[in-house]
Amino acid sequence: MYLRKYIMAPTKNNLSAVLYGINDLRLEQRPIPVPKDNQVLLQMEVVGKDVKNLKLDDRVAIEPGVPCRLCHYCKTGIYHLCKDILFCATPPDDANLSRYYVHDAKFCWKLPDNMSLEEGGFMEPLSVGVHACKRANIKIGGVCLITGACPIGLVTFLSAKAMSDFKIVITDVLDVKLKMAKQLGADYTLKIEKNMTE
Repeated sequence: MYLRKYIMAPTKNNLSAVLYGINDLRLEQRPIPVPKDNQVLLQMEVVGKDVKNLKLDDRVAIEPGVPCRLCHYCKTGIYHLCKDILFCATPPDDANLSRYYVHDAKFCWKLPDNMSLEEGGFMEPLSVGVHACKRANIKIGGVCLITGACPIGLVTFLSAKAMSDFKIVITDVLDVKLKMAKQLGADYTLKIEKNMTE
């Protein structure tokens, strides 16, 4: 999940999902992390003393990757290419599958009051889809192929549909995902079999 809401009353319960290996996902209690001065504790009670852009009870969406901010990529605005970026995903970072999680405040974005938490949870994946369509220069007339009807594939599809009149083909290995893509308005769906050849 890419969004948390600050809460006022802390709990000692920080149940966390931790991936130890393939087919080895465990639930365990972990200590509630303590934020540094430039971090926030999400689902939270505490904001670091240097945080000015957020306050208690703000609802936020996060950018899951926090770069070093010192390398050439970071300084030239393409920080997603940073080699030292810490991405909150499991593995290596199990923390975002916990009830409490600390994250750099500069990579937390306050949700507007008219946006639900459910809508806010889609901001980061949707930004991936919009960025992909802009990079592919999707505008008017043509065909777009999206490989994979996973959440990122589907928001990329929705972005392409909103930005163009392209015919959209979406592929996947699972029928249930292709059915969802078709329900959302994909022009064509194609199931890829595991042993498919030319």
